[in-house]
Amino acid sequence: MDIGELTGSLDVQNRPGISSVVHVAEISWFSAFGAFATNTNPGDEMRITGDHTFASGKGFRPWECEDDISNLKIPVTGSKGSLGLKPELTVFMPGLTPAMLWSARQNKKFVLLVQPFGCNSTSYIQLGDVCNPVRIMPSDGWNSGTAGGNDPRGMTVKLGSNYSVYFYEGELTVYP
Repeated sequence: MDIGELTGSLDVQNRPGISSVVHVAEISWFSAFGAFATNTNPGDEMRITGDHTFASGKGFRPWECEDDISNLKIPVTGSKGSLGLKPELTVFMPGLTPAMLWSARQNKKFVLLVQPFGCNSTSYIQLGDVCNPVRIMPSDGWNSGTAGGNDPRGMTVKLGSNYSVYFYEGELTVYP
């Protein structure tokens, strides 16, 4: 690979942050994962250009999160000769619902799509796959917030995976 081929961000404005919706799907809901791009350019092995397909009536579920509090980090881990990526998404989900508390207790395997390039972007960062799924790790549980408003009401959740981070460019199928 020629290092000169590494050009700027996919987001022309290079804005910080992620969108206010994270799309989540259980691994068991997929009938097939989208195909990878033809490996002709540096980074193509990280691009999924085909569409994910789901079992009947399934798809990604949108999770609302606070975009000014939520954060996606993709640190490089390991040592020389065995480097990898260990993505971690921290989201703050406002409010309280039974589904929020239920999902925090589950030990299920997920794939996430995060939209880091603005709401109009058609490209997502995908965390998780069959071999290295995302797990939900509630970091602080639910917080009632404070009357002064300095401490928001909702739940902070960390979602992580080992070494499975991709650019998903396929069609987004949303749970009906």
